[in-house]
Amino acid sequence: MEGARSERLKQRRREEYDAKDKEVKRSAREDKRNWIEKRAAAAEKAAENGRNKELYSITKTIAGERRRQEVGVKTNRECLRKKCKRGCRDG
Repeated sequence: MEGARSERLKQRRREEYDAKDKEVKRSAREDKRNWIEKRAAAAEKAAENGRNKELYSITKTIAGERRRQEVGVKTNRECLRKKCKRGCRDG
């Protein structure tokens, strides 16, 4: 949008961007809703079968109290980018 010269072109690109932005946000909300519904169904099934550990795990995940583990990024020398024990340089 920065490179557009005419106001009409800027306006048209802005409208296209806004439409795509709404579509992406709607899709993300729908995906999240579907994920929660699947996890809730799994939790109900675990509760019916008496699998309390699985039920607890699913409940924590849905509530957002579980943190995802960080995955280290390795450089081409097989050193972790953040914590390199052998003294490798990043890059």
